[in-house]
Amino acid sequence: MSLDPDSARVKGGTPENDISVPVKEGEIAILQTDYTIAGQVYYYLSPDSGEEPFEVPNVVLSLSQKYDGDNVPVPDTSITTGTESFRFDELKVGNYNLSFSKSSELDCNDDDNISGSDLYYIEEHLKGNEPLSTDQFIAADVSLDGTVSGYDISLIAQYSVGIIDNFNDIETHWIFKPQYQLNVHSELLEHNGTYSIDYKPLVLDDDERKISAYRLGDVNASYCHSSSTSNRGQVQFTDIAIDYTPIITLPIIISEPTFIKGMDIEIGYDEDIFNPLSITFNNSNKVVENYQTVSNLLSKDRTIKTVTWAIEEPQIVEGKIGEVSFNWNNKSGKIWLKEFQVNDEPAVGGISVIGLSDNDVVDGVNIINGLVPVELSLHQNYPNPFNPQTTIKWSMPLSSMVSLEVYNVQGQLVELLINGQLEAGIHEQIWDATAYSSGIYFYRMTTNKKTLQKVMLLLK
Repeated sequence: MSLDPDSARVKGGTPENDISVPVKEGEIAILQTDYTIAGQVYYYLSPDSGEEPFEVPNVVLSLSQKYDGDNVPVPDTSITTGTESFRFDELKVGNYNLSFSKSSELDCNDDDNISGSDLYYIEEHLKGNEPLSTDQFIAADVSLDGTVSGYDISLIAQYSVGIIDNFNDIETHWIFKPQYQLNVHSELLEHNGTYSIDYKPLVLDDDERKISAYRLGDVNASYCHSSSTSNRGQVQFTDIAIDYTPIITLPIIISEPTFIKGMDIEIGYDEDIFNPLSITFNNSNKVVENYQTVSNLLSKDRTIKTVTWAIEEPQIVEGKIGEVSFNWNNKSGKIWLKEFQVNDEPAVGGISVIGLSDNDVVDGVNIINGLVPVELSLHQNYPNPFNPQTTIKWSMPLSSMVSLEVYNVQGQLVELLINGQLEAGIHEQIWDATAYSSGIYFYRMTTNKKTLQKVMLLLK
């Protein structure tokens, strides 16, 4: 007599169980007293990466026991560390569900490696030029609708520059999926684009389980193990003195011929000095027509962010690729490249200061108003001696409360010329001494920081 696998079941208990029992070659298998579910979570690899997979840290694996199809409210959990695998031991026979989750916080640095290059490869897939692999398709389907479309490109571009924080309705940034076929009595469940494993029942160890992790949008599989960094590191600033103008514009340069598939730029600035006005790409360069750009002038990081990717044949580009403009409040302040990468590698180029400095391009500039003094000073009056008028001049690097007073040789206050708030710059005041007799007088300027005094001679 042979047994059909479906005819061998264990029933009864509290709560009520109805468990299929494994059958091997017509005989009921002897069950263990307890079982183990264990394994590793590895980040997926792109087809030609040639890199070793790495274990993803901070993945929460939740194991719920199921009764009559319902999960027990409080599951057991295991959290990966990046060097240790997940493990659930001493599990009894029963129905279980293993699910996965991970917060949106990054594990390795300040960059999640979602870039213009990812958008380029999705464009190539949609045009039929270079189909995505199965793994890349999962990473590209950020909307979790089971397809990869222009909608996913739009979401990734907006996310890359900080316009949106989430891709999909369930607000997940990660997908986790088993790497190979499940054991008998287990089933892969899919819901809203996410996966879990049902053990129905758990009657065999599953202790070498490998799970693939996908950061949504990362089509290049560069999360946490990119060979390069997009951050410019410690910025060296070049001082540039410019006569004040309400709008300041700085060109962005690629210094050598570069084949551009995708490009990412992030620009930092002193927000109390500069207000972002625009970032544009060089319309005199015809190859700009082959590219799409999405920008955010006011990202939550208080920076300007742009992402650019090829929508037609990628081009070799050199020289000015665009420019960034700011409203300037006439004080000195800094503007710098926080990120400038092409094809996921640091770009050779920077901010152009041609005509303003001996350097061609730099990572950062310290804009100095050439009309604003660098130090507080009180100048000698002119003319001196004088009759009956003279001009008193002073320079202020910062705005301040200012009083300007005239005293006689007895130390008596003769006249208060100014008492109020003044902006940084060069100021002057005429003193008319028609009502005063010849002699030596002192003029004294007092600010929030310092008091300065000089002598003048009235001759009638």
